Amino acid sequence: MPRKLWTKQDDSLLKKLYPDSRSFDIAKRMQRSLHSIYGRANILKLKKSKSFLDSPLSGWLIKGNTVGSKTHFKSGHKPWNTGTKGVMKANRGCFKRGNKPHNTKRDGIITIRKDSSGRKYKWIRISESKWEMLHVYRWENKNGPTPKGYILIFDDGDTMNVTLKNIRTISRQNHADETRQKPGFIAKTMAHVKGAKGKYDKELQKEYLKHPELINAKRELINLNKQINHAQENRKA
Repeated sequence: MPRKLWTKQDDSLLKKLYPDSRSFDIAKRMQRSLHSIYGRANILKLKKSKSFLDSPLSGWLIKGNTVGSKTHFKSGHKPWNTGTKGVMKANRGCFKRGNKPHNTKRDGIITIRKDSSGRKYKWIRISESKWEMLHVYRWENKNGPTPKGYILIFDDGDTMNVTLKNIRTISRQNHADETRQKPGFIAKTMAHVKGAKGKYDKELQKEYLKHPELINAKRELINLNKQINHAQENRKA
């Protein structure tokens, strides 16, 4: 049913009908949804009259029977759970303070998580609510804290291979330089979308990777530009 705006005439009719008529009948007469009738009545602060609520007409017709007023609580009626706050039988199945679910992870358990780029890493639980990357945990257990300005990388590029012989430290600068020399990174820069910062054509990148000679030529150009910039900086110094 299309949405219709409420006019002053509509509000006037709703005020007249709502107290003593079924909302379903009002919706049908005004050609509106039941949700719309309830919503507008709430805005106008309309209520059903007591005489209507006490009559069988207040219920919905279901297979010839009415429901509604017959199921209303009578004045003075108290719900069965009055005064049972905090001691209801349903609470018997709740965990008591200090208890933990049977599937709570234990210290030393290892899980696999993905970073923002989708790359997988292994994590180990050190204690409750404290986790560390497994390769960092193992390397630092043997060698101490990772030196400032350095990071840990995987020699074979496999983040799932967390053996100590596959993990080494490298300065952030050297790591950046190594990354810039990799075919994938060079192909990515070659497939850069002009005027769109950080965006590149993935299909074009794949095509470049099929031609190592183009990648090598681009690498040489990058290194040559780096040498020129370095020489210019030395002259200024």
